[in-house]
Amino acid sequence: MVRNSRPKRRRMKRMNLVQIIGIAAVATVCSATAQIAVVDFERVVKLHPNTAGDRKTIEEVYTTLKSEGDIKAAKVSKAVKAFEEAAQAIQSPVLSEAARKKAETDAKQKYDEAKAESDELKQLEDLHRMQLNERERKLLKRTTDAIRAVVKTIADEKKITIVLPTAPVLYYDETLDLTADVLRALGVDPAAVVPDDATGKEAAPAKTDPAPR
Repeated sequence: MVRNSRPKRRRMKRMNLVQIIGIAAVATVCSATAQIAVVDFERVVKLHPNTAGDRKTIEEVYTTLKSEGDIKAAKVSKAVKAFEEAAQAIQSPVLSEAARKKAETDAKQKYDEAKAESDELKQLEDLHRMQLNERERKLLKRTTDAIRAVVKTIADEKKITIVLPTAPVLYYDETLDLTADVLRALGVDPAAVVPDDATGKEAAPAKTDPAPR
């Protein structure tokens, strides 16, 4: 059995070697024929004509939802205060036994009302969060889909088969960067300044040489 297994092992080694050579050959062919470019996708999204309007839309939606939440929160505070007052009334030393039982029943009712209001507020907050996230997702998808369409058009014109985002790329020659072409196709000045997300102020202008050194 030992003798019979050796030829089998040798055949398996030869097959593995052939597979490795085949994969290497395919990779070599792909690297030789594929035309690769990069795009600073994040910068293009921030400078896209839709983005400023979308940000304003999200702020308006947030303000509306917050207003609804504030109204509900006020109801919760009112219900909690009513419960606290009812609970305090139970402690009165002048209450008769019958009055105390009535006060306890009233406090229990006020507690249930406060809890119900609080639970509804939590559900409303979760719903608002989901609605806001979904609105953001749809607006962003509209923009990214539009950018991808422009990238595809440019790539087809330049016979480029692969376009990568610059973010995960460790190094690329600046001649491979299509960011300026994409921005021009979108009607945006490639030298435009990207607004800072946190403050709304303008950030530093983009570097003229985007390639890492």
